[in-house]
Amino acid sequence: MKEFKARCSAIGQIMANGRGKDTAGATCYGYLQDWVVEQLFGVRRQLDTKPMAKGIAVEDAAIEFAGAHLGWFMPEKNERLFENDWINGTPDIVEGTSIVDIKSSWDAFTFPLWDSKPPMGYVYQLQGYMALTGLKHAQLVYVLMPTPEEICGEVQSYDHVPAKYRIKAYEIKRDDALIEAIYDRVQMCRNIIEVELLTKLK
Repeated sequence: MKEFKARCSAIGQIMANGRGKDTAGATCYGYLQDWVVEQLFGVRRQLDTKPMAKGIAVEDAAIEFAGAHLGWFMPEKNERLFENDWINGTPDIVEGTSIVDIKSSWDAFTFPLWDSKPPMGYVYQLQGYMALTGLKHAQLVYVLMPTPEEICGEVQSYDHVPAKYRIKAYEIKRDDALIEAIYDRVQMCRNIIEVELLTKLK
């Protein structure tokens, strides 16, 4: 079994604490159990939800829409997997000196119109991307795009809404202390896998 590395999109799950300080919580254990199953059986857990289906379907259009209104120069989706000794991941966009991650909201009510701070799980994700690329700045960008009819049964169009209400960008700076905490948690996860989870399978 290969050595555990956390996917950047799952860093928020492994960072979830238990009741005591610096302890792994149930969310972390659940993620690690799934990881072991993936390694043993050679399969990856598939999550098939309508919001995820929409995100995939509108991803290119969302990048183009956000880029046109946020001043990016012809943004292209990144396909490269970055990796170091602890984590791995594929940022949506590596634009100059910044990482950009696009989130397509399911509808107007899940779009973070009123939220002044980004979800911590995504902060962890972007810290991971900055650690992998060596960059010091990231943007988490929510975009509200029309929902394709084949996903929700009807076209949910927001074209009549000004772009300023359909794009929400959070600026996130690199935090080396937080990155070190992520690396420490990855090492804790390796110990949990080796000492606790794999021992149960012997």
